[in-house]
Amino acid sequence: TGLTATALTTTSIRVSWGNVPAGSQPATGWHTETRPVTSTGAWARVASDANARTVDITGLASGTAYDVRVRAVTAGGNSAWANTTVSTPAPEPAPGVPQDLAVAAVGTSAIDADWNAPVTGGSVTSYTLRWRPHGTNAAWSSRTGFSGRSGRITGLSPSTDYEVEVRANGPGGSSGYSAPARATTADPPAPGVPTMVAASAGDTTIRVTWGDPSDGGAAANFTVEWTAGGVGLTHTLAAGTNAYSITGLTNDAQYSIRVRASNAGGTSAWSPAVTATPEEVALMGPTFSRGPGNVVANIYIRIGMDNYHAPVGYRRDNNSAVEVEVSDGNAADHGWNNANPNNRTYAWWQVTRYRQWPHTTWPKQIRARISLTPTGGGANVWSNWETTTFAAASSAEPDRVFVPLVQDARLMALDDKLIGQENQT
Repeated sequence: TGLTATALTTTSIRVSWGNVPAGSQPATGWHTETRPVTSTGAWARVASDANARTVDITGLASGTAYDVRVRAVTAGGNSAWANTTVSTPAPEPAPGVPQDLAVAAVGTSAIDADWNAPVTGGSVTSYTLRWRPHGTNAAWSSRTGFSGRSGRITGLSPSTDYEVEVRANGPGGSSGYSAPARATTADPPAPGVPTMVAASAGDTTIRVTWGDPSDGGAAANFTVEWTAGGVGLTHTLAAGTNAYSITGLTNDAQYSIRVRASNAGGTSAWSPAVTATPEEVALMGPTFSRGPGNVVANIYIRIGMDNYHAPVGYRRDNNSAVEVEVSDGNAADHGWNNANPNNRTYAWWQVTRYRQWPHTTWPKQIRARISLTPTGGGANVWSNWETTTFAAASSAEPDRVFVPLVQDARLMALDDKLIGQENQT
């Protein structure tokens, strides 16, 4: 009794009924069946137990009328069918396209958009804006969730022509996008003058460095100008680069260098000029100093390098290679023999005395050179050889030779201590 059927959604219904009449055999279960009104095919059945007199049926077609029938299952058999009809609603259509889109730039990085609601289609729950630079195949950027009929797009690039479109969203889906509207963001302010411009000269080169402007808009490019004898050249680099090496210059000519910044909003004034004069670099090797000693077996070479300064455009690392060669007389007559330092002990490297058949003698000349690293990059190069000649020494008391290399106060103190101890023996 009391059979009812109501639509829940566009694809589901709820069927409810009362119990069997008094005096009838009690129901032990129920059969609920549905099929479209226009169908003569099989019924779709849903079985339920005696206590369940409400059934939700899903997976139906939207916008369709259905016949519904229910019967009781009893110990004595099935009751007659109770019948009703119900229709599922048609789905809500997607909203139509929003109307009258208008956009306007707000400063250098935002655009405001306004539009009117669609005049056709289903209800609207939100709007979506999308945008990209005009005339490009760039991917669209988008933002959804605008509940009203206006919205602001932020985070844009200055001096850029954007195209913007809008669509409506609703329970029935989303509309297509509107025709595009265009707006161009404002130019940024021109950048200020680059700061901290400095120049250092090398062999036919000048390296220029600078800092970003401290005021004005962000720089998009930097231009470096160098002038000698009234003839000037320039080179432009993208922002993010704050150094430039000018090559192919004339040694011993003074150059005036200045830098300026630019962006879409304009160009700064030139920085105050700095000057630099390229000159040929002499790759000087280490210098030598001498000291007393009474070590019989070896000559000791000091690797302190405290008074060695790498030429402009080069640097020496603490672990840079050092080469040492010795000769037992005038090198022009006797030649050079490799005596690479070995057996390092604290501040000293020992070079075993050169043995020339058929006798043994101490070297009369010693020379050394250092591996240097170009500061602008590239492979290491050897310095020039630096040579010293010292008086012949007996095998009982050879001269002691020093090759100063890097400043280290602790090694200097150790050297003095070792020399003092040896002088006391």
